[in-house]
Amino acid sequence: MHLLLIAAFFLCVLTGVVFVGVWFSTRQESAGVTFDQPVPTEREIAKELLQETVTRVGQAMPKEAKKTTRIEKQLEYAGYHHPNAIHTFNGIKATCACLSALLAIILGIFMDGSFDMAIMRVIAMAGVGYLLPERGLDLMVRRRASRVRSGLPVALDLLILGVEAGQSIDSALMEASRELRNGFPDLAQEFAWIQMEMSTSIGRAEAFRNLGLRNTEPEIKRFAQILVDCDRFGTGLAGALRTHVRYLRIRMRQQAREAARKVGVKLVFPVFFLIFPSVLLVTLGPAVLQLNTQLAVLLKD
Repeated sequence: MHLLLIAAFFLCVLTGVVFVGVWFSTRQESAGVTFDQPVPTEREIAKELLQETVTRVGQAMPKEAKKTTRIEKQLEYAGYHHPNAIHTFNGIKATCACLSALLAIILGIFMDGSFDMAIMRVIAMAGVGYLLPERGLDLMVRRRASRVRSGLPVALDLLILGVEAGQSIDSALMEASRELRNGFPDLAQEFAWIQMEMSTSIGRAEAFRNLGLRNTEPEIKRFAQILVDCDRFGTGLAGALRTHVRYLRIRMRQQAREAARKVGVKLVFPVFFLIFPSVLLVTLGPAVLQLNTQLAVLLKD
């Protein structure tokens, strides 16, 4: 128990020294702010310092090239395109591992067990904390793909209206991005990113191709391929988009019907294990109590 307390104290001191050191170094680097800039609030300063601290912790961690490339791709799928996103994510993983290990040490103080079991508990909790951000990142990727898929028919309708009104594809994408900013910000961000790439030295076909590479949703990959083919062969864009949006709506309707038909099967388990015992308790409970009372009277007589 004494060794466990010493280990917990050492881990707390080490984590505090690391974060305080990084915080002071970040504060010294950010001290050269000019008076022309707007003064940030205390909450913004704390958020920026915390993010910079986590990023520096991630930069100090050892990196594996293959895994780093995979996580960078996942961060791009989740909508994080900043160059330091991978370092921030690695810092979050290290922080979660340290906090989980600290929680296991604190729980181990109040739990009975040998020292070997306490060490195994700390290692297991640290591993869970280290892997937990990756599972959260996968969930964020799936949710963003779902949001992009739900906003794609509306975006295609806006593009069709713009192209049929005589606008170029660049102007139609800009207008669609402006209209989708409140309802579907993820898709508006993708359209704005296309405009940003086309305003630089990247060609239009390559910008459309990059749209499909930045997303895991198959429908937006097909949409990007339609844009590439229309730009390459010079075919009519409005007709191709109208056909694709009709296919999208038919598929979404079929998926909704499929989900509705699965509801009956999914309700079997909660009905059988939760609702059915409650119904039996309400309906047969009074009868069982009366039967028990009558039997007790008969046995007494």
